[in-house]
Amino acid sequence: IGFATFADMKVEDFQFTPLSVDIAAGGQVRWTWTGTQIHNVTSNNSGPLSSPTQASGTYAVTFPTPGRFDFHCTIHPFMTGTVIVH
Repeated sequence: IGFATFADMKVEDFQFTPLSVDIAAGGQVRWTWTGTQIHNVTSNNSGPLSSPTQASGTYAVTFPTPGRFDFHCTIHPFMTGTVIVH
């Protein structure tokens, strides 16, 4: 079974939905802000994720290589999520 080349994640008031997505290498993930609070998407370590802090709009990243990319919101550190690239 192949993995999708695109995945959507919502940035809701205090959670990422879904909490985890699986995509194929070379695929893209798009985060869409749907709540009323400001948030960002930031890699836990030295990963590729570094969105602006915003209350609306989208942020997209293409993942060229396999790996696990854990992220959080720096404003609300309990908000966490994962992108798994195959």
